[in-house]
Amino acid sequence: KQWYQRRVRAGYTDVTEPGATNKLTITCHISLSEGQMTRLFDICPGLTAFQMTVSARTGESKGIAYATFTTVSCASYARLKLNNLEYPPGYRISVGYMKQHQYGAAEYGYPAMYGSQDSGGSAGGYEGYHGYSSVPQQVASGCPYTDVALPSPQAYSMSKICKARLFFVSAPGKIGQEVLSDVFCRFSDLIDIQIITGTAYGYIRYGIKESADAAKMLLDGANVAGNVIRLSFADDDNSGNKRAKTDHPMI
Repeated sequence: KQWYQRRVRAGYTDVTEPGATNKLTITCHISLSEGQMTRLFDICPGLTAFQMTVSARTGESKGIAYATFTTVSCASYARLKLNNLEYPPGYRISVGYMKQHQYGAAEYGYPAMYGSQDSGGSAGGYEGYHGYSSVPQQVASGCPYTDVALPSPQAYSMSKICKARLFFVSAPGKIGQEVLSDVFCRFSDLIDIQIITGTAYGYIRYGIKESADAAKMLLDGANVAGNVIRLSFADDDNSGNKRAKTDHPMI
C-alpha cells in the first residue's frame, strides 16, 4: 500500500491496487454538495460520472456518493490521492472501491444492495439467534450512511422493555435522528434512540442484548455520515439518566 501511495505522491497516475474497480463509493460530510465533490474528484484524470445520494424525504445529502472513472488505474489513483483527505477541515473523506454486485443499484441512485449471490449467506449476511452470529459475514452494506456491511433494516420493537442500552458519541459533528435510525434499526428489537438535545451523544435502547452486542461490535469506531461514532454499554438503567460505562476515552 505504501508503494502505491509513494507512486501517487511522485506524480504517477498509472497505479492499480489489488481488488480495484473503476467505480468508487465515497463517504463525506453531509454539508458538501454534489458540485463541490465533483470538482474535487475532477482533479483526478478519467472521471466520467459523479452522483451524490440525497434523502427522498428532505432532499438533503446523505453523505454518500459514487464516482465512475474511465479505467481502473484512474480510480486507483483517485482513491489513493483523496482517501482520508480532510475536506472540509476536520472531516475526513472515505473512499473505497465498489464491487461489481453493487453496480446496478448505485447507477440508479440507490445504495448498495443488502446482499449478493456471492455473499456466502442470507441477504442480511447473518445467521442464528435473531439473525446474528458471533462472527458476522462480510456482505455488501445496504446502509447509505456507512461502508460497514450491515443487515437489512428491521421493524422497531413492539416491546418497551429495555434489555441493553448503548451510549454513543460522534465527532467531529452530530449525526441526525434519521441517520441513526437507519443504521441501528438493522439490529433487531430496537426500541428507540435518544439524542441529548444540542449534543453529539445519546442512548440507543434494544429489547435484546444480542442486538446491542452486534451493533457495538460492528459500528464502534465506524464512519457514519462523515463522522466517527463510538459506542459503549451504559449502566443497566432504563431511565437514561446514568452515565455510560466506557472502555475507551470518548471522542
